[in-house]
Amino acid sequence: MWQESNDLKVRMVSQGHAGLPAARNSGIFATQQSWIALLDADDVWCPIHLALLESAAESFPESVLVFGDIYIFSETAVVCEWFSRKKAAMRGVSMQEGKCYLSGSGLYESLVMGNYIVPSGLMFSRQAAALIGFFDENLKVMEDSDFLLRLSRLGGFAYVANMTAGCRSHEGNITHEKNLLQNNYFAFQVLREILNDSCQLALNESEKEVTREGQSMMAENLIYSASISGLVAYMKALFILFGAGFYGKALNPKNFIRALFYTLNRVSRND
Repeated sequence: MWQESNDLKVRMVSQGHAGLPAARNSGIFATQQSWIALLDADDVWCPIHLALLESAAESFPESVLVFGDIYIFSETAVVCEWFSRKKAAMRGVSMQEGKCYLSGSGLYESLVMGNYIVPSGLMFSRQAAALIGFFDENLKVMEDSDFLLRLSRLGGFAYVANMTAGCRSHEGNITHEKNLLQNNYFAFQVLREILNDSCQLALNESEKEVTREGQSMMAENLIYSASISGLVAYMKALFILFGAGFYGKALNPKNFIRALFYTLNRVSRND
C-alpha cells in the first residue's frame, strides 16, 4: 500500500465553521507537500487511490491534476459506478477502462457544462493551485467547478481509468436535490465570474462562446428552480438575471405563473 512506503505525519487542523472552500484551503495551507489530495468526510479512498494517482502524476509531469474514477454508494447499495467516465461521455470526452492518459485540448470546454471530476477522487499540483488563488472562499458551493475551470487553463488533467474512491449519497450532500436552488445560483455565478476574467484566463473566442452558452443554460436552471420555490425566490432570481443582462429568460411568463402556482399551493396546504 502507498502509505507503507511514504512516511507522512497526520495532523488534525481545527477551525470555526467558515464553509467548505475555507476548510479545503486551511488543509492545503497546513502542509507544504507539492501534490494535494482531498477526501471529504463522508467519502472513502480505495487502498490503491494514492498510489495510482501518484503514478499518473509521475507518468505525466506536465499535468496539473490527476483523477481517478469513483463509485457512488448509499447505506444499502452501490448506486453508480464509473461516474467520471459516464459523465465525461455526455460531454464528448472519451475515457476508456484500464488506461491512464492526459486530457486533450478540449478540457476547459468539457468542464463548462458541469463537473465530472469529484473532489475526493483527485490530486492536484500545489504550485498550480497557488497560481489561481486556491479555492474561492466567496463560494458556498460549486467551488470545485470554479477551481477546475481555472486550473484547466494552466495544464492538462490526467485520468486514471480505475475506480479509486467512493462517494456516499445521502440527504446531507451539498449536491442533494433539496439544495438545487442554491447550487444553480452558484453555478451561474461561477460562469459569470469566469467570463468577467476571460482576458486574464486567456479564453479564446470559441471558449468564450461555450462559456456564454453554459451561463445561459445555468440561467434557465436558476429561474426554473427559483420559480418552483415560490414567489420570493423567483423575485430574487429575477433580480440576479436582470443584473446579468438575461432579460428574456427572466421575463418568461411561464416562470412567473409557475412561481405563483407553487406559492398558492403552499398557502392552501397550510390553511
